[in-house]
Amino acid sequence: MFAVGELVVYPAQGVGKIERIDQKAIDDASCAFYIVRILGNGITLMVPVNNACNVGLRALSTIEHARSILD
Repeated sequence: MFAVGELVVYPAQGVGKIERIDQKAIDDASCAFYIVRILGNGITLMVPVNNACNVGLRALSTIEHARSILD
């Protein structure tokens, strides 16, 4: 689970920041959503918490990990 303020990557949109986690009622069921603001273009996305991994939402890579890939 991601935390408010954390930077994440959303495929096809780029790097975003988790602004908040909202609860919405959909057909008598309560669902949690990450509200993600994409830094490059200002778009705001609602990503279901339960489906975040399936849509590719992921944490940023560390500098060490990026260097190991380039090596």
